[in-house]
Amino acid sequence: KYDFSSILESDFFVKDNSRIKIADLPIQVLKLNGSLFFGSMEFLFKTYSSSPKHEFLIIDISNIDMIDISGVYALEDLIMGTVKNNIKVVVLNVNNYLESFLEKLKFSSNIGLENYLVSKSDVEIAVNKYFNL
Repeated sequence: KYDFSSILESDFFVKDNSRIKIADLPIQVLKLNGSLFFGSMEFLFKTYSSSPKHEFLIIDISNIDMIDISGVYALEDLIMGTVKNNIKVVVLNVNNYLESFLEKLKFSSNIGLENYLVSKSDVEIAVNKYFNL
């Protein structure tokens, strides 16, 4: 349901030269699949707490097929708690279904517009900027 992987195991940075640059960077990807609601949040927090050490977290919510208001607020809490631990967090959403719901809740404003990404190329730009590549 929720998977952690290194950036190299993800489908970001398909160009060979980009993969070489990021190979040793402390980046993790948290890919969320399925539903996100209050009852599933404990598992999400446990999954995240067992993640390898990192400085940059990409939360990919593109495969969420259902989310309720408690799931959005819990996700915001996870993001804000992670940021307090000096970890840069970006959220990738290429799912139009989620977009309108999240917009109503001002999700992107709440986590910071610069941290809400809508394309995989935006992820590469954010990583390059953060790590001065």
